[in-house]
Amino acid sequence: MGCHTILGEGAYYAPELTKVIDRRGDAYVKAVLMSKEPWQPRGRKMVAYAMSDADAEAVIAYFKWIGKIDLNGFDRVVSPLSKAKN
Repeated sequence: MGCHTILGEGAYYAPELTKVIDRRGDAYVKAVLMSKEPWQPRGRKMVAYAMSDADAEAVIAYFKWIGKIDLNGFDRVVSPLSKAKN
């Protein structure tokens, strides 16, 4: 809630996670969740969750479930702080 959003709720510092599996795929998300080192995409330091395989798979299952929700074309929220260009 302090960084990412889901279904548009939360902070706007980091990318929307509702469709993260569609954008990044299972392997990328799992690597982030299981990393023992802080992940630093685009210079932003994320938490090192160091999840177990089972916990990471459970989060991925949740992301897949929530990712099936029809967002009416509103598939991501772009933070004004984001360095990415659309």
